[in-house]
Amino acid sequence: MATPASWRQFQLFDFTPIRDPNSSADEPALWSDASVSAITATSEYLIVADHNAYLKVASTTDFTLQAQFIAYDLTYRITYVYPVPNSTMVVTLAEYQGQPAVIKLWDLTKIVGDKGEQDLRYQYHSQVSVTNGSNSYPVVSFDFTPDLACFAVGYANGKVVLVRGDILRDRGSKQRVVYESNNPITSVHFHHDWESQILFVTTTSQVVTVFTAGRNHAKPQKVLSGSGVDVHCSDITPESNQLVTGTPTHINFYDPQAKIKAIKYEIAKSRVVSVGENYLLVATTEETGDRHKQLVSRVIILDLKHNHVAFNLLIPRAMIRDVFVTGLIVYLSCNDGVLYKIEEKPINQKVELIMQRQLFQVAYSLAEDANLGEAFLLKIQRLHVQFLYDEQKYTEAIQVAISTLDLFVKPTTIEDEFDDFVMSIIIKYNETGNIASLTEFLSALWKKGLATNDHVTLLLCCYCKLKQLDELNEFITTINIDDPKLQSLDFPLLINLFKECGYYESAIKLLQKLNQPNLIVEIQLKDLHQPKAALRLIKQLPVDDLLLIMIDYSKTLLDYHPIETTQLLIEVFTGQYSPDTEVEDHAVSAASAPEETKNEGVVLTSYQAFVTYLSGRSEPDEEPTEVSKAPTYLPPRPHLIFPSFLNHPHEFVIFLEACLSSYDKYQGNVSDKKEILTTLLEMYLKLAHGENGDEWKNKPTELVKAHGGFFDDSQLLLISHIYDFDYGEIAAKEQSGYQSSLFASYQANGDVAKCMKIVREVGSTKPEFYPLMLKMLVSSKAAFDQAKPADFRWILDEIKKHKLMTPLEILQTLTSGGQEYVTLGLVKDYMIDYIEQQQREITNNTKLIEHYEQESSANSLKLTELTSKPFVLQNTKCSECDMRLDFPVVHFKCKHSYHHKCLSNNLVATTQIANGSARSSSALHCPKCFGHVDDDRDFTSTDEVEMFDSLLANSNDKFKVITEYLGKGVMESSSMWIESQGV
Repeated sequence: MATPASWRQFQLFDFTPIRDPNSSADEPALWSDASVSAITATSEYLIVADHNAYLKVASTTDFTLQAQFIAYDLTYRITYVYPVPNSTMVVTLAEYQGQPAVIKLWDLTKIVGDKGEQDLRYQYHSQVSVTNGSNSYPVVSFDFTPDLACFAVGYANGKVVLVRGDILRDRGSKQRVVYESNNPITSVHFHHDWESQILFVTTTSQVVTVFTAGRNHAKPQKVLSGSGVDVHCSDITPESNQLVTGTPTHINFYDPQAKIKAIKYEIAKSRVVSVGENYLLVATTEETGDRHKQLVSRVIILDLKHNHVAFNLLIPRAMIRDVFVTGLIVYLSCNDGVLYKIEEKPINQKVELIMQRQLFQVAYSLAEDANLGEAFLLKIQRLHVQFLYDEQKYTEAIQVAISTLDLFVKPTTIEDEFDDFVMSIIIKYNETGNIASLTEFLSALWKKGLATNDHVTLLLCCYCKLKQLDELNEFITTINIDDPKLQSLDFPLLINLFKECGYYESAIKLLQKLNQPNLIVEIQLKDLHQPKAALRLIKQLPVDDLLLIMIDYSKTLLDYHPIETTQLLIEVFTGQYSPDTEVEDHAVSAASAPEETKNEGVVLTSYQAFVTYLSGRSEPDEEPTEVSKAPTYLPPRPHLIFPSFLNHPHEFVIFLEACLSSYDKYQGNVSDKKEILTTLLEMYLKLAHGENGDEWKNKPTELVKAHGGFFDDSQLLLISHIYDFDYGEIAAKEQSGYQSSLFASYQANGDVAKCMKIVREVGSTKPEFYPLMLKMLVSSKAAFDQAKPADFRWILDEIKKHKLMTPLEILQTLTSGGQEYVTLGLVKDYMIDYIEQQQREITNNTKLIEHYEQESSANSLKLTELTSKPFVLQNTKCSECDMRLDFPVVHFKCKHSYHHKCLSNNLVATTQIANGSARSSSALHCPKCFGHVDDDRDFTSTDEVEMFDSLLANSNDKFKVITEYLGKGVMESSSMWIESQGV
């Protein structure tokens, strides 16, 4: 630490010499009196004591005398006058050799207010007498606590007497010797923060602390220093309550435990006075001149906080008698009768004065301590930056600019000046090309949370330009992507910047934070040529993210690592994939060499061979991909990845076979299965027409045979036509209703067996094939010889069953060409069966006619008897309730009888048809007979008509169905029925 002798010196205090206004008047002099023994001041009054025990009270504004009086007996000499802090009271101490020293407490308000001429010696507030043995030693130091509960008096014989009591209320006190030494006491000071229990005591040989509470046997509590202090060269600081002492070589600071610090300042010190919290006044008196010795006093005020000399005053031909402080106003009483008033300049003037000397840092500290406001502080800092920049001290200037940012960290009134300040710094350093300093400033902006998106982008550009890779990576590591301030940051621009500079590791780290694995894979494949690392990364992703990446980059991965990529695709599209959580770090080093872009070089032609190959691989962490468990998620549709296998037909076949196996086991989507089968068939046919196609020739046929029902007929037909796949073409035609075309094709080729197969398969739904087959069989001798008699019999039976041809038409077909190989025996059995059937039908019909005639005659006779002859009713019970009949009774011609009340509960409504219109009738009908009759004769409902049409359509003998309905009388009018009348 620099010594005060080397500190910068300023004149930050104003001093005013004040002459005693009463020095030449009739009024008694104030401070210019040679007999002045003590002097002090409060904020309102100046108090002067002289050897004659007088106290004079004057105003501090115009120094007019307010009051004067004899304070003690004239034999006493007032040696100490101290104001009581924060009050209008003062404490005086007067002494007379051989007599106890007397301490008095005075209330200045009462003294100034009393204008009488009476003696004021006894108008003190309270007093205490202090005894020191024979009282033959003078008092050299005196101090008291602010509450006036304790007084400490130091004597030249090395004793310190403590007076404790309620002196303010004059309730008595006690006193005792708390310290005794062989060396004279030079000062006593209470440490106020310790509840007046600690007393600093200085002697000519030591600095000690004394514990005032309890008995200490006049011994010090702790020795702080083995060096003594002169009288008037110590003081207590008002805020920190530290003891400050001045020695010829140092200024020392103590707390109750030890020395805190020491400032080397080699100057003779006659007085040391603490002024406020930060200032220390050091006064010295020395002789000058060679022949004529003259006393010269020098007053120096040190700013201990900012380490500079705040005031330096030389007073010639004068010696300082006393120094007292009121607030921050220092008064110097000199022997030349002049009172010097030293007062601190206004803070604005102090700061401007320092800034004129271009000491901006000192000015900033002063302005900050004085709370001059953020705008003023910013002004100082901007001037400081500009000054250093003009001096080409760019590093120092940027440090000041960085420290200025603290003004904007918290909510402030100068937020609108932030952009202008930052932009001015950026422009300055961009113009000079001092990118390193600019980077440091932008980094500070970021760390303090003040950087905007533009600042962040510029900072990263500077990192890249300066190749500060460590700082760049540290920034990416600490950045919080979720910060709302960074949501609009142009991340694609930054990624491109990193890639252009070759900082792929940094780009990948940033992409990891952005959760953009697809872009990481792009860098690993296209820029770093590290497909293995890309695969490792992909295997750690959720299936949704993985699928998006594989759709874009699986073609490239297949070029590098076809087997491993195929394995991964099979796992994904069969529902077996699960992320690999073992590998944590998938970032790569930009300095690492690209991986060897090798192809496995193994050609596998089937999924089974693929599984076998994987199970025999040497890597312990590789497992076979054969589907062994149910899918854990809904597998994606395989056609999404089909384009990736453009240049990898064998891997494509393996993938398709694996997907097909999964769909067969777990009943996957039918449409997806159809796509897989169609694509797999096309790949089989394509490979069968290429090199080494022999091993593929049977696979298309086997595939169609195993899964023929899942192929789309039109697609199967098209693929078969393109690749000349006859089996597939035939299967497609068979499945898609092209039987007529196939039949004609087989017929033209004379293939009787295939034609017969088609007829047997589709004849039940397409009976028109039976006559065609019959014509084919008899069309040529070769065709006829290929058929068996059972085939002819089956065809003729089906023709008969479906009534496709009459016997005559059959005979005409067989004899139309005059073939000699077609004989009558071919149709003999058929004709005999036909003739016998016809004879049986004739016989049955004759019997039915006779039965119907007999039944009709009997019914006609019965009807005639009912309408023309009476008949006897012998019913005794009701046909409804089965109870004995009693009147009224209703009888029907059907020989059923009912109670009238029973019949009323069973009224049957009928519809009478007359003149083509329908009307309702409430005529009585027998409940038991009406339902049966109505079933036979009601053929007007829609349901009955539909039933009749259905029976007619499904019957082989439609005439019989019609005659049965006519026999029931459905065509007769309802008016022809005979209604049963009640009797």
